[in-house]
Amino acid sequence: MLQFLSSAALGWTLVVVVEPLIGITVDLWLRSIVALVIAVLYTLLLHWVRDPGTVRHQIPKNSKKFVDFYADWYKRDGHVHMYCQDLHWLQGPEYASIVEQLRLKGPQAHIYLRDLSGTVVSGLQDHGVQVFEVPPSVKIAVKFSLLTEDDHRVLIIRSKVKRSGMRRKTDHEEVLETQDSYLIDLASEFLSSLSAS
Repeated sequence: MLQFLSSAALGWTLVVVVEPLIGITVDLWLRSIVALVIAVLYTLLLHWVRDPGTVRHQIPKNSKKFVDFYADWYKRDGHVHMYCQDLHWLQGPEYASIVEQLRLKGPQAHIYLRDLSGTVVSGLQDHGVQVFEVPPSVKIAVKFSLLTEDDHRVLIIRSKVKRSGMRRKTDHEEVLETQDSYLIDLASEFLSSLSAS
């Protein structure tokens, strides 16, 4: 919805800016229709033409697919930088393969957390994983992981989605996996600032 509203604003701006340039005056209703058409076309274009380096994953929480996705992600070669609230979501034997991949990273894993409590955190620290406490003054609520190997960098951004079906409610994670250099640079700078504090 926000994307459509911003597209409508772009359409309106284009109509208002272009109108005097071509020397015509258009009625308000016609401006609105042209702006709406531009908004619809722009929204469709954004929907169908995606960045080829960006993939969206829909993963049911607490499922085998969830565990396999994160275990495979952390198993990839390179350094991993994770930012989230805590690691309580990794408690329990069903998440052992994810925790094992982080343990195997050792000093190549940097984890930034608000809450350092729990056996998962101490166990990872025992294997050389570097854990940083996020100061309370930092208010960003996004969860992400950045994987870097030489010049290759990939970022995943996690968000929780609730879906209601005919039979039951399910929690899903929507994971945006991207190689967008602007997002990656933003995440890198953010993590660097946390490491320096």
